[in-house]
Amino acid sequence: MTPHLAALDWIKRGFSPIPIPHRSKRPVLEEWQRLEITATDALQYFNSTKQNVGVLLGDKYGSTDVDCDCPEAITAARDLLPETGLIFGRTSKPFSHYFFRTDPPVRTKQFCDPVDGTTLIEMRGLSSNGSIGLQTIVPPSVHKSGEQIRFERSYDRTPANIDADLLARAVGKVAAAALLARHWPKEGSRHSAFLALAGVFSRAAWSQDDAKAFHQAVYHCLWITNADLSAADAEVHSTYKRFTAGDEITGAPTLYGVVDKRIVDTALGWLGIDRSQRGNYHWSDTGNANRLADTYGDELLYCNELKTYYVWTGKVWKRDAFVETEKRAEKATLQAFGDAKNITDGEKRKAHLNFVNKSLSRSALANMIHLAKKKVPQVSVNDFDSDPWTLNVENGTVDLRTGLLGPHDPKHLLAKMIPIRFDPDARCPQFMAFLFRARPGNSWVSQERLSAGRGTDGEAER
Repeated sequence: MTPHLAALDWIKRGFSPIPIPHRSKRPVLEEWQRLEITATDALQYFNSTKQNVGVLLGDKYGSTDVDCDCPEAITAARDLLPETGLIFGRTSKPFSHYFFRTDPPVRTKQFCDPVDGTTLIEMRGLSSNGSIGLQTIVPPSVHKSGEQIRFERSYDRTPANIDADLLARAVGKVAAAALLARHWPKEGSRHSAFLALAGVFSRAAWSQDDAKAFHQAVYHCLWITNADLSAADAEVHSTYKRFTAGDEITGAPTLYGVVDKRIVDTALGWLGIDRSQRGNYHWSDTGNANRLADTYGDELLYCNELKTYYVWTGKVWKRDAFVETEKRAEKATLQAFGDAKNITDGEKRKAHLNFVNKSLSRSALANMIHLAKKKVPQVSVNDFDSDPWTLNVENGTVDLRTGLLGPHDPKHLLAKMIPIRFDPDARCPQFMAFLFRARPGNSWVSQERLSAGRGTDGEAER
């Protein structure tokens, strides 16, 4: 098909074509955003020479391109995006572009991995300022790699009309599934992580079918050719059954233990689940304990040997005399007042507020804290400060093997900290002068410096 015929085909479909140089994706014509090429003047812009064809996005019909940029998003999209009749891609990235018509036209939104910045998926329509300023190259254009852009089989049809908010939520689900799959734990922790994810969904009042669909999408990303979807469904079903019965289930704190907190928080944000899971918590001490664990579980550890909590200060795990833990219990309970706005029945709302008020009593908070100890991560005394090569200081953690300073990380389980700031360029003239006075000689001085340095780690006797 010639560029001219391709342009006419896209005009017939109701799109506005844009001429683009061959094997490029960027228009070169000035004011291309304002072009309204018709069948009558198409030959003026598209001739027999090799050209790519683009189409305007965010037009009056709400033309939207869901662009899957990573393999995980391509896989998850086939499970989680709404049906549409217009899908295309290329050999190395099939099913990577899904076209829709949204009402109203959507503004472009990009979803990126918070760890390495990789773009996972984009919902492309209007520019961020609400104007028409984006386009997508479409079949039969040629990608810069030389690959032909082509329609997927049976998807050379009409794009689906869809509510803008509905599409945005679906794209958010694809982004979250792709992100979690990219950082999901290896074999050994995967089952517990999926149970915890199902716990998050049950407390967020997701339907069991929606939770199963999301789990299946992540399964497909992890096991592309042999995903055991029955296992995915069983994990969700068993968790929802326990939640409905009022039994204990895991949730966000367990996820934080096996998946980077930045990943979990970002994914839940894209799913519209806030930090407290927008909990459908039972009105009981157990429900309150679940709320505390979900809201502050990444800041709390429980040590059975010492029968006490440890609280993350942002720099170090500090043994707590229940003061900081109780503060978090109070804050989590106060957040429950916000749930009242989602209760439409007046009597039920009144009963909920009465329960929350009672939950702020000393005995209720004590019960909440007592039950939460089984829901936050458990540690042993020996788990703390176990890496002899990591030195905790005021401004980060120092790798004693390399001398490099890194950020504080709760996963390091450091309960001790030297109250100084690390400065790689610092000098110690008084100490060096003392060594030379005590026993002149560079070799001896070097040995003493080495011995002093070894005293900072846990393997000084060598």
